[in-house]
Amino acid sequence: MLSVYISVFTIFIIYLVFESFLLQRRLCSIPIRILVNGTRGKSTIVLLIYQLLRKKGYQVFAKTTGDAPVIYNHDGSKTQLKRIGPARILENVRLLNKWSKKKPHAVVLECMALQPEMQQYSFHYPPTRRHCSISAGSSPWVPPVIKITTPGLPESNINAGV
Repeated sequence: MLSVYISVFTIFIIYLVFESFLLQRRLCSIPIRILVNGTRGKSTIVLLIYQLLRKKGYQVFAKTTGDAPVIYNHDGSKTQLKRIGPARILENVRLLNKWSKKKPHAVVLECMALQPEMQQYSFHYPPTRRHCSISAGSSPWVPPVIKITTPGLPESNINAGV
């Protein structure tokens, strides 16, 4: 009986390693990945970046979260995302897998995590690892600041307050 458990466990580990390899390969096919994080204005910033990249001729996909999550397609159309249950990081993984087959130039995702610990985890979580992260707004009593971080480069701050 122990050998059956060990066999099942080994097959499961092999599956996870293979799935991770495939996902990393798919991510490499998307040259620009941007993750927008923060407490206020995430959806607006995702949409602005999406429109900006489209105007520049990039093939880009984007997704906003919230009560009515929306997928913005490379052709400018948008689709309401049908979700069963709460938002999960695996939702982004599935979209990245799907979008990578279309060979986009860029993907812009809104971070779904609300707690600071989970937001930090999302930035480093391999399936959603990004080239650039943008933090929009910090709290209701602090003027909105957009923080742009790119691995290997110093952090940039843009005061978005009025």
